Amino acid sequence: MSKGLLIIIFLWAANFGLCQNKPDATVFIDTFQTESFLSTVENSLFEYYKEVWGPEEAYGMVDEFGYPDESAVNYSDDIYYTRLAEIAKSTPFDATDNDVVLKTIKYFVAKRSRYTSVVIGRSKLYFPMFETILAKHNLPLELKYLPIIESALIPSNESWAGATGLWQIMYRTGRSLGLHADSYVDDRLHPEKATEAACMYLKYLYNLYGDWELALSAYNCGPGNVNKAIRRAGNQTNGRQTTSTDLCRGHEGRG
Repeated sequence: MSKGLLIIIFLWAANFGLCQNKPDATVFIDTFQTESFLSTVENSLFEYYKEVWGPEEAYGMVDEFGYPDESAVNYSDDIYYTRLAEIAKSTPFDATDNDVVLKTIKYFVAKRSRYTSVVIGRSKLYFPMFETILAKHNLPLELKYLPIIESALIPSNESWAGATGLWQIMYRTGRSLGLHADSYVDDRLHPEKATEAACMYLKYLYNLYGDWELALSAYNCGPGNVNKAIRRAGNQTNGRQTTSTDLCRGHEGRG
């Protein structure tokens, strides 16, 4: 398994505020949210095949992915934990290793290995641009993997809540970041403009919390929900846990 794929899983975990099994834990994610995320992956997969082969073929293609990929390589849990530990040595993110992260890694490695290959293939188009803009804003280059989780690297992707584009930016958030949107033009669909805006927003959130796990949770759920969770935890951001439901009640406040 590549380091990149592990970072994808790892960023997803942080994006939902996953910090369990550590003394400075802020929040943990439950099985419901794990399944919700995997459902989002399924929907992105279906939209991709519908776009390429049409709706009738798309259903058949997605059904085929309901079975394990026989070409997928199975690794022991120790291998995954060892590689997560290696990532932890060189990343500013909290490389948490627990059952939820392990379950999601196995999902992408075995059950959705071909889908993972397709999405990583798309990264060849967008990652050079992401890296250039992230470096300009002095942000961790690992954040280039975030749009894989947000949009499956489909610029036209739109969530049920109205989050749009590669970085799944909400309308009001986009306007506050200088993105124009009307009935004819939506800058959230412009890869470079949306990336610039997402970097500005991520930098703001990190400066607000001083913690990447909280910043990514706020990107997904909105800073209002994160602030409420912190208040419910007695204004503590470590040493105490609150439930994932407290932190992320839907995606209505995401970036």
